[in-house]
Amino acid sequence: DYSAMELRVLAHIADEKNMKKAFVSGKDLHTYTASLVFDKSENKVTKQERQIAKAVSFLIVYGGGAFNLSETMNIPIKRADKIISQYARVYPGIFKYMSKVNASIEEDGYITTLFGRRRNLPDVRSTIFKIKNRALRQGLNFTVQSAASDILVCAVLGIVETIKRNGLDARLVATVHDSLEFVCPENETKKVCNIIRDEMENGNYMKDELGIQLSVPLAIDLEVGSSFGNGEPYEFL
Repeated sequence: DYSAMELRVLAHIADEKNMKKAFVSGKDLHTYTASLVFDKSENKVTKQERQIAKAVSFLIVYGGGAFNLSETMNIPIKRADKIISQYARVYPGIFKYMSKVNASIEEDGYITTLFGRRRNLPDVRSTIFKIKNRALRQGLNFTVQSAASDILVCAVLGIVETIKRNGLDARLVATVHDSLEFVCPENETKKVCNIIRDEMENGNYMKDELGIQLSVPLAIDLEVGSSFGNGEPYEFL
């Protein structure tokens, strides 16, 4: 499955320099974020601080705020509000992107993704704040979630085509969110794993067929086992 896919997509579409730097350098994003938000070195970040940083990142994607962070992490709302303010200072590009998306939805009544998919959001015209705000949250989330889904679809197409081209017996049996499940003969394991990594991390199909290339690297976690319940991390040599 993909590692931190939605946040990688967000870093790309928002052109957020600090977040892109973390991905390009291979840092643990949440530890890196916590070090910036709490103004301390990465080796001094506590587990709770890392968890808070992680929670903020995903709340932003889903349109959450200080109240949600306060409830999720069981911290005072004043502290939650301060943390989000610090997060906005650390990753200003994300908040600029959010404002840009909101303005576009309000003007057009719809939003499109990196892949050109469009979602109509007529509720943005509502005079009821709660309904309008929900449409704005849905639009922001759509630009991230839909693009992440299309990246996975492109990976599937690339992997399946490459497996067929190589005359292998491996086959895709399921997709679950941002993860893929394959079955293959044991003697094909190494070759299939290399194909999976190449297509998922390099986005060959996406680049070659659609001309889309992310400005951040993609990364995967891959497990191999005799059944779907006993997979172990696969080490690439």
